[in-house]
Amino acid sequence: MGNLWSIVQGHIDRYGVLEAEIARRIGTSPQTLNSWKNRGIREVPSSRLLRKLADVTGQPYLLVLTAALLDAQRIDAEEADELTRSVRWRA
Repeated sequence: MGNLWSIVQGHIDRYGVLEAEIARRIGTSPQTLNSWKNRGIREVPSSRLLRKLADVTGQPYLLVLTAALLDAQRIDAEEADELTRSVRWRA
């Protein structure tokens, strides 16, 4: 399961909404969400779509964007955690 889909699935699990309803709210087709679930993403979706997904799911835009970037590079959650631990953030 991709990082971006995990955000969608978490919202579905929390609120019991249908994939089709999330697709409608973010302005895409149910087929697009189905593709994210089954095949992942090959390219980062538009910022408009990612911002709407962040709004609908209540997640920070930076989290949604990062998930999309990781998916586009085919980096799974375990690798992402490892990368995050190895990066020293500067304030």
